[in-house]
Amino acid sequence: MPILAPGFLGGTSAGNGGGPVSSVKPPEYYYVIPVAGQSNAMAYGEGIPLPDTLDAPHPRIKQLARRARVTPGGDACKYNDIIPLDHCPHDVQDMSGISHPRADLSKGQYGCVSQTLHIARKLLAWIPDNAGILMVPCCRGGSAFTLGVDGTFSVASGAAEAATRWGTGKPLYRDLLTRTKAALDSNPKNVLLAVCWMQGEFDMTGADYAQQPALFDAMVRQFRTDLADYAGQCP
Repeated sequence: MPILAPGFLGGTSAGNGGGPVSSVKPPEYYYVIPVAGQSNAMAYGEGIPLPDTLDAPHPRIKQLARRARVTPGGDACKYNDIIPLDHCPHDVQDMSGISHPRADLSKGQYGCVSQTLHIARKLLAWIPDNAGILMVPCCRGGSAFTLGVDGTFSVASGAAEAATRWGTGKPLYRDLLTRTKAALDSNPKNVLLAVCWMQGEFDMTGADYAQQPALFDAMVRQFRTDLADYAGQCP
């Protein structure tokens, strides 16, 4: 599967603009896109979210749940449920409790802002109308391959928020792998489209930064190996 990078997605359509969308049939299946890495891949945007326009959830775009509620004070959900995606995805690091000082929480302007929803919106123009996009948030701010702590992993809840180290077999990797499998298992028609990965900056702060590319390549190879049983869903 390919790795998507910022600036790689083009195209326009009515389906990827901002604002609420109505009269859309539920998707028959999803293109699955895990989003992983460090802060640049997740909700570290410090602006005020626009939940009624640009950051409004789209009926064809979903995410895998991690937290106990879809939004703070909102509907309950369980780990790996398929739920709406807004501006603050359910990543390993929970950014839903950090808000702009001028944000109006009563209007849904909670948390920080991610580009995950907008990546999915851009892709809607290029997939069949009966399909949706299922984003799988697996990011942790400040994470690295050569620095940080392994943390812990639980099948029931994923990687602990304290986990900050990537690498084959580590809790963050297991979180990414098991959640990707859960997304594919949810519907045999689901297809792994790509992995969106943004990471590397934090490794540059350590003496062993030169090891990062090889460690990343090894993890990608292991990810592909560990998904061998899903070959039919990983074109």
